[in-house]
Amino acid sequence: MSKRRQDLVLPLGKYFAIRSRLKTEMVLEVKDGRDEPGTPVVLNEEAPLVGLTGDDHQLWHYDDQTLTIRSAINQFCLDVNARDSRVVVQPFLHGGCPTQKWILSENVIQTKDDADKVVSATDLRLHAPVEVKVRVKVNEPESTGQQWIIDYKPAAFFHIRNHDTAKVLAVHRADPRSGSKVVATRKDNGHRTTEDSQLWYEDRTGIIRSKLNGFVLDSSGEDVVLSPFDETKDCRRWTVAGNSIQNRSNPSLVLEMRPPTTSTTKSRRSSAEAISSPLVVSRQATANPSQFWTFDRIPESFAVRRQRDRGKYFTVRSRVSGLVLRGNDRPGGSPAALVATGDREKASDSNALFFLEGVTGTIRNSVNNFCLDVNDESPRLILSSYDPYKRTQQWRIQGKKIVCRQQPDLVLTLDDSEDGDQGVGREKPVSAQIDQSSENQFWDVAYQPAKSFYIVSPTNSKVLTVKATGQRSTSKVILSEKKPKVESDQLWYEDEDGAVTSKTNGFVIEALTEKDGVVRTTPWDPSNRNSQWLIVGNHIQNKHDSRIVLEIHRKNKALCANRFTGDENQRWTFEYV
Repeated sequence: MSKRRQDLVLPLGKYFAIRSRLKTEMVLEVKDGRDEPGTPVVLNEEAPLVGLTGDDHQLWHYDDQTLTIRSAINQFCLDVNARDSRVVVQPFLHGGCPTQKWILSENVIQTKDDADKVVSATDLRLHAPVEVKVRVKVNEPESTGQQWIIDYKPAAFFHIRNHDTAKVLAVHRADPRSGSKVVATRKDNGHRTTEDSQLWYEDRTGIIRSKLNGFVLDSSGEDVVLSPFDETKDCRRWTVAGNSIQNRSNPSLVLEMRPPTTSTTKSRRSSAEAISSPLVVSRQATANPSQFWTFDRIPESFAVRRQRDRGKYFTVRSRVSGLVLRGNDRPGGSPAALVATGDREKASDSNALFFLEGVTGTIRNSVNNFCLDVNDESPRLILSSYDPYKRTQQWRIQGKKIVCRQQPDLVLTLDDSEDGDQGVGREKPVSAQIDQSSENQFWDVAYQPAKSFYIVSPTNSKVLTVKATGQRSTSKVILSEKKPKVESDQLWYEDEDGAVTSKTNGFVIEALTEKDGVVRTTPWDPSNRNSQWLIVGNHIQNKHDSRIVLEIHRKNKALCANRFTGDENQRWTFEYV
């Protein structure tokens, strides 16, 4: 297998979805994502990209030390309500609680103390309702409502940052060989040469591994190093435990950062070594900040391959009525009412297309970039121009609901209180209402195919082109004359996050500073700030630093990134094909 092909094989993490074998599109979830003891567990439709965009209420992991199944939301355990046998989540009870212990057997989830008692979806059938109750019942081998698939998700990568110094764990000099020292060093600022050496993940059993090579922490010697996993060696079994890195076999052992000695810092070592501190094993957990760590999870695991040719625009359709969300036209840029329409012509126009603007946390209409908002005088939803101080413009897509970020109890609701025309062209108002998990609050978000375009410089009419075949992730992006025939190496599109993406390979643009002078394509990676470029007006702007844009260098005429000046060499036109 080639090196490039190996890079696409994703390691599995410790989190999984519990999927119904009868209806594989349905999974167990903590009801409404509530962070409360005693919250019921239900069977519901899997949210889009579950586990990849933060739908933690549908993710679980198994702790083989305590035999508990824990929610990714808060580490609460799967438990059984003694009154009605409903499956719920509860905080872990130290000392052991029989109703919190489970065995993941083939196709079934059975209680530890009674193999005849299993997790069961009540009244599950092919035409099940939106939400199905889950109880513990007597095992019936022929019952389809008691059969489950444990679907492990790709690993989520994170930085391990020390509380005391803000340094992060890294493989020394990014050396992938066994025995490489693990040190605490300054966080990499997006340069891909050492990025993997500072990223870690938890494998299916919760053991910490390096993204660089899949090796684990090894404390058998004086220094902590990387070694292949060996289940017979306790010194290679390190896990995340709150804000500590704890040995699974001996929880009294934790890792701490050893500060460099005076003689060490004054020695003639390389600058990279001088800013690094080695790790040591402490025999006793204390309140020393050098033992405390923060695990900075990458928002969306960049290992996950994006769906090719899926654009940033989507439609929002009511599950209960099939009506499509749309902004009503208003002249002069005034706020427009948000309605749900059944008119096919209106439901397919640009006013029915929306996109998620991740920097501001807003959902916007494709026609005028107006944001979902709440009327100041009523709960009716409108579209209005962006205001960074308006909390009611902050929304997110959470499974089948569209939730206000600042007031999570408010969700997008199809208003059935007003009787509109029930014909083909019927319309219904939409409002922000208290979350009742009612059917008129459930929506389907359907991303549309991306539209391709040329990126043209007005200064010389040349277009951005992926050099050569464009199949390598590090293919250079250059300026060249437009070809007589349309070819994918000169075409681009905006992906679901709005990132400028190459049509030829599905990779995004990576551009460093003018000093580095390199622009190339690279796999999508939300931890790499240099690879997130958005179209803003007639500029291509860095998502995380709006002062940085792509330009044509005035001297060598090459493509580069530089501070915004507004000059002609930083402007682009986008010609759709």
